[in-house]
Amino acid sequence: MVSAYAAGAVILAPIADWLLGAVGREGTFMVLASGLGLVLLGAAALLPGTSAAVPGHGASTDSAAPVPHGFARAVPALWALFSLGSLPALVAFAHAGAFAGDPALVVTAVALLNAGNVIGRLAAGPLDDVIGYPAALHGTALLLLAALLALLPEGLPVLALPALFALGAQYGALSVLTPVATADAVPAARFGTSYGVVFSGWGVAGLAGPITAAVLASHAGQQAVVAALTVVGILAWAAVLWVTPSRRSRHRRRLWATEWLSIQLGRCSDGA
Repeated sequence: MVSAYAAGAVILAPIADWLLGAVGREGTFMVLASGLGLVLLGAAALLPGTSAAVPGHGASTDSAAPVPHGFARAVPALWALFSLGSLPALVAFAHAGAFAGDPALVVTAVALLNAGNVIGRLAAGPLDDVIGYPAALHGTALLLLAALLALLPEGLPVLALPALFALGAQYGALSVLTPVATADAVPAARFGTSYGVVFSGWGVAGLAGPITAAVLASHAGQQAVVAALTVVGILAWAAVLWVTPSRRSRHRRRLWATEWLSIQLGRCSDGA
């Protein structure tokens, strides 16, 4: 389902291009709006019954769910992860030609970003099943930094285009792994509210990132934008560390507590 967000752009682009020539701009938007309306009607028909119609579900609300230890820090950490981790790719979509090193390559650059986005979204789920989301998140952070470092040399499309593909893949994978991490950090009844807050980080990054990058590029040049995004990439990796160590540290504390208890029980049995 998350992958469809990116795949839709690839599938609809040639259809919209044909519609523009066939029925014009207004007609294209009417056709797309009609299609969206039909999809929404189909989705509404496929929805299960409301909570009021399902026995025992009326009292299951976000406010009634127990708040686990660490919940208060989990949502801000995930918000920082999603906003910082998605910001470079969102800026790249808006500045694709400049990032590629040649404005004539803007179509190729956007296509590569979209292709990476689709592949990253499709691959992240199976990758999470194999290595777990903490390791996968660290992999996305490494890929982000590698892509940004490859964009630092100016006017080298041979480096920039693969870097943009990698940037799209990182963004797509992060978009899948963030809800997985959220589901692991919060109770199931609180997931909707919590992920709504986390997802707002994407909105902030999508609005503020390209605008700030445009201002910075006009005053200091495009490479200053890439350098600033590299700093953002480092902060995004710090956010990954903020999100993932709590599970490991709790596991270590449980191991240490178990080992300490075993030692104490052993001493008691020796004394007896």
